[in-house]
This record gives sequence, structure tokens and C-alpha cells, in this order.
Amino acid sequence: MSVTQNPIRNEKIFVAAFAVLIIVLGIIIQPRLRSNLGITSVRGESESSGAKFVERKYTDAVLDINVATEEELQTLPGIGPSKARAIVEYRKVQPFKQAEEIMNVPGIGPKTFEKLKNRIKVGESVITLRDVRQKQTIVETETKQINQKMQEINESVVRKMSTDQLIDINTASVDELEKLPGIGPAKAAEIIKYRTEKGPFKSVDELLKVKGIGPKTLEKIRPLVCVK
Repeated sequence: MSVTQNPIRNEKIFVAAFAVLIIVLGIIIQPRLRSNLGITSVRGESESSGAKFVERKYTDAVLDINVATEEELQTLPGIGPSKARAIVEYRKVQPFKQAEEIMNVPGIGPKTFEKLKNRIKVGESVITLRDVRQKQTIVETETKQINQKMQEINESVVRKMSTDQLIDINTASVDELEKLPGIGPAKAAEIIKYRTEKGPFKSVDELLKVKGIGPKTLEKIRPLVCVK
């Protein structure tokens, strides 16, 4: 009985020892074999090619998605290089007014937003193109109103000027009338002819009845003439 068991036992020991030897040889030979065959690790390939091994690090900082850089955006959960770039491109056209608008960026949906909503914010001082245009319209309107006011003030000042400084169209000579803008010898003569035939002018607007004087000419000379 013992004679029969010893060969079997020795055979098991031999098989076990052989298996251990194979494992040891594999551990020793494998690196050399990989080296001979030109097989390197991924990290080795990166180092040999000069590429940098970038390890993404997630932080707890809250980022303003209107000003954060692509590198900072990549620290957000679910945001890789392509999505970070997409966020930057989106805000160039339309800055974010609220954090939820990040879901308008291609590739970012509700699930991604749920992961990063506690890590993002939108700054208070966000000026959009629409805001700029609205402010520009307001400025233009206010400028127009100011110009109108200035014109009214100038006209009021002219009206309050002493009539001695204005040309009385009922008594002015041809030479005096020719000093008015748009009034030459012919029109000056027509003014005198009109008042001679029709009588003194009752108002400055009556000059429109004079041959050759239209609304444009009247507006030019109105601040410079009077009727006494």
C-alpha cells in the first residue's frame, strides 16, 4: 500500500514544483522578452514619444462657466476636452445667464448637469450682445432727445434776442435782406415788391407767399428776421 502511494505522491510533488518553476521563469523572462520584441508599457510609450501623461484631477472649487479656462472646465465631472472646448465656443456667442443654460451646449444633457450643477455658477456681471445693443439704442435715443432740447433752447434764445438784432422784413433794404442765407438780389427784390403791393408782413411765415421762397429757405432765415 505504501509502495503504491509513494510514486503518486512523488508525481504530485514533481508537478507542483514544475508549475512553480514555470511561474518563476515567466516572471523573470517576460520583461526581457517584451523588451526584445519592442513591446513597452503605455506609460513607456508616452515617455519615449515625449507626450505628457495628464492626470485629471477633480476639485471642489465652484467655477464661473463664463470665465473658466478649458483646463479648469475639465476638472468638472463629466467634462472632457471636447466638451470644455464646446462650452468656451458657446459662451463666445452667447454668455451664460444661468447655470442651467450649460445644457444648451452640444453633448451636455440633464445627466451631466446633475453631476456638475453644484460645481458651477454664473457671475453677476454678465453682459450679452443683446444687452449691448439695448444700451446702444438707449444712448442713441437719449442723444437724439438732448439734441432736440438743445435746438429748442437755441431757438428760444434767438426768440428772446432783442428785435434790434434781427432784420425787420417790413423795413429792411435790399442790401440788408441779401445778408440773409439763401436770399440773393432777386429774392430780396421780391420781398420788397410783395410788401409794397400787399402791405406789411403780419408774420414771418407770410414770407412763403413771396415768389422764390419755400419752406427750406424760410427755416434758414426764420431765426434772423422779425416783423415789427
